[in-house]
Amino acid sequence: MSTPFKVLVAEDDEPTRQILCRRLRDWDYEPIEAADGEEALRVLAEPDGPRMVLLDWILPGADGLEVCRELDRRPNQPRIYRIILTIKNKQEDMIRALDGGADDCIAKPVSPTLLRSRLNVGRRFVDLDAKLHEKARELQALAHEMATQYMFQKALLDAVPIPVFVKDYEGYYLACNNEYTKVVGLPEHEIIGKTLFDIWKGEPAVLYKRMDDELYEKGTVQQYEAPVQYADGARREVIFQKAVFKDPEGGKAGIVGAMLDITERKNLERELGRLATTDALTGVMNRRHFIELAEKELARVKRYGGDAALLILDLDHFKKINDTYGHSTGDEALKFVSNTCVASLREGDLFGRLGGEEFAVLLPQTPPLRGIEVAERLRKALSTTAFHPEGGKPHLLTVSIGVAALLPSDKNIDTVIERADVAMYRAKDNGRNRVEMGEAGSDLT
Repeated sequence: MSTPFKVLVAEDDEPTRQILCRRLRDWDYEPIEAADGEEALRVLAEPDGPRMVLLDWILPGADGLEVCRELDRRPNQPRIYRIILTIKNKQEDMIRALDGGADDCIAKPVSPTLLRSRLNVGRRFVDLDAKLHEKARELQALAHEMATQYMFQKALLDAVPIPVFVKDYEGYYLACNNEYTKVVGLPEHEIIGKTLFDIWKGEPAVLYKRMDDELYEKGTVQQYEAPVQYADGARREVIFQKAVFKDPEGGKAGIVGAMLDITERKNLERELGRLATTDALTGVMNRRHFIELAEKELARVKRYGGDAALLILDLDHFKKINDTYGHSTGDEALKFVSNTCVASLREGDLFGRLGGEEFAVLLPQTPPLRGIEVAERLRKALSTTAFHPEGGKPHLLTVSIGVAALLPSDKNIDTVIERADVAMYRAKDNGRNRVEMGEAGSDLT
């Protein structure tokens, strides 16, 4: 059984009040009585008080309109439907009552049929108002939940130590973390609601938009590397990791992405690559890298023909330099030989240290006679340029050089090196500081 709907009857005339209460009971309302305005306000302030009042205009303590005005000053209290009962039946009196805060106005003597209808209207209003208040509470709770969820997501994003961003399907930013704001040099509120072309300018924006389009078209996850100019001016190498997220219906709703700065890793890779291919002392190619590139040149000669020459250089009397001046001076001598030779060669010629005091030169597109000319130039450059060891007297260094042509019949580059090596030792046997040609290249035409 439902609880009767409470109605306050504020009427100072006892007989009239009782008649009204009796009728309310007959209509399944629960009447509550008040004989003056102040008592009416006390009853209406109760937590479970009536939500509708029949209010006599003329009351002791506070009249009906004063009660209405006081109720309007209670914003946190549920809306109370107010029906003024009055002997004033002129139109201007009715307007004054409605303008004064009443929801309805009925002239006395009150018609039972009219009163019942007006009560039903008031009840519908109260029921609707209660539903609106309930919806408002639900919306407020939902807003609080969403705000809490947003703050959680924001804290979660900001806890990630790399830049993270979220865009909708139209390309507008929905969210980002603090690390991302550092990258673009803008506060979050100047990023949200903007597009790529608002945040990034020129080629980067075009690239990122093209990659977004490809992601939407081809799959749900994407990874690529791209250089990024940070707001602080630093140019970083970055891996973009992006994924499509979907709406409840399964449609593509947007993109979430992260940026991983791999600049240090790339620098390390380049340094490791350099160390893997470079002689640590002289900075020129090491033996492995030189042999690798020389093999490719020999493969070119074997497939397409053409000329190429290989030189083996050995520093004369290197042991004497080490024994006389020490190994540090010997190291300086090796650097001097490397620098002098590199400065004397063409761009595209290859120069490397094979080990100890032995060096090699590969001359692509070079016939044997031209190879001998280059070898003579290197020999003269070293023998006529003073070497100034640290803390020692300047003196001249000499090298013995063997030259060999790369031939289509050569099995591998080791065969060529062996011929050039034999020629180099012949140069040493013939007095050092000279150039000799390998036997297989005796035809110098």
